[in-house]
Amino acid sequence: MKVSVIIPVYNTLYDDLLQCIDSIIRQTFSDFEIIIVDDGSNQGYKELLDKLQTYDSRIKIFHKENEGVSVARNFGVAQALGEYILFVDADDLLTPWLLESGVSVIEREKCDVVIGKIITTSERPVSFPTRVSKADFELLDTEFKKGELEEHIFAKNCKRWQCDDEGWEFNGEGCWAHLLKKEVAEEIHFIQDVSVGEDTIWALTMLSDKHNFRVGMLSEPWYYYIQNNYSVLNKYNPRIVEQLTKPVEILDRIYGGKNGNIYDAYTDWILMKLKQICYRAYLAKENKDTLLKKNKDLSIVLRNEPWKTIIERGQDHPLLKRIKFNLYKHNLMLYLYVVVRRVRNLMTFRWKQ
Repeated sequence: MKVSVIIPVYNTLYDDLLQCIDSIIRQTFSDFEIIIVDDGSNQGYKELLDKLQTYDSRIKIFHKENEGVSVARNFGVAQALGEYILFVDADDLLTPWLLESGVSVIEREKCDVVIGKIITTSERPVSFPTRVSKADFELLDTEFKKGELEEHIFAKNCKRWQCDDEGWEFNGEGCWAHLLKKEVAEEIHFIQDVSVGEDTIWALTMLSDKHNFRVGMLSEPWYYYIQNNYSVLNKYNPRIVEQLTKPVEILDRIYGGKNGNIYDAYTDWILMKLKQICYRAYLAKENKDTLLKKNKDLSIVLRNEPWKTIIERGQDHPLLKRIKFNLYKHNLMLYLYVVVRRVRNLMTFRWKQ
C-alpha cells in the first residue's frame, strides 16, 4: 500500500463528504486507502458512513468517541497501512493528480515531505485547472530556506510562495497538501487538547532542527481548501479565546524569545489571532452583550497569560505594531473595531445609493 488518505469526520455535510471522497477515488494514482475516522458523529450519520465501504473497497471506516480533530488524525495514522500519509478535511477536494505527483516527487527527490499548492475558495470547482507539464520543485535544503517557510507560515509574505494569478499558493500553515512518509506522521503528532491552530504547530514542528526532515515544495495545484458557512473558522465561536490561547501558549515558548524576520512574522500572526478573538467572540452578531461588557470581558482575557506577556513585549516593536499592542493594553481596540465597522457600513450604504 503506497498512500493512506486520512479524513477525520464529525457530522460533516454528507454531500460535501461524498464529493471529497469522489475526488480521491478519481485520482490518476490508484494504490491508496481512504481512512475515515468518525469522531463521535450522531447515530444516523454513522450508518451513512458505514455504507461508504460498499462504494469502494479501499474505504475503511473507524468509529470512536468525540475527542477532537487532533486525536482523530493521530488515530488515523495508527491504523494506516500506507508508506505515505495525506491528511484531508472532509469538505475539501483534491486535484486528480495529487497522489501521482506527490509519490513521484517524494521518491525521486528522496524527500520526507512534499508540499503542494492550495487554493482557498468558497466555490467548488466546475472543472480542474490544466495540469502543469513539469512543475517547479524546490528542496528546502538550507536553514535559511526552512526559516523562510517558518516566516511564510506566520505572515504569508514570501513572494515566490504567495498566490498566483489564479489564487493558488503555498499556505504551509495547515496540514493540507502535505504528502509525507508514515514515519514522519508517527513522529510528529497533533497535540491532543488543541483543536484550533493544531496544524500550525504541526507544520512548524516538522521544520525544526530537531527532526531535520527533507522538505520539498512542488509548484503544482493540489488542494481545494473549501470555506463553508459551517466551517469552524467561519462562524461565531464563544470558545475561541480558550481554543486560541492553547496554541499561542505553545508557540510563544518557541518564538516569543526570538528576533529578526521570523519573530516579526510571528508577531503579525499574534495580532491576527487577537483580531480573530475580537471579531469571532465579542463583535459577532450572535453576542448580545453590551459593548461595555464585551470590552470588560476582553480586558480580563488580556490580563492573563500568555496574552499579558505578549502585549507587554509589544512595546519593543516598530511604531505601527506598538500602537496596536497599546490599544489592546489600554482596552481600546474593541472600540476601534466597532468604529471601523460602522464607518465601512456607512460607506457601503452610501455607495449602494
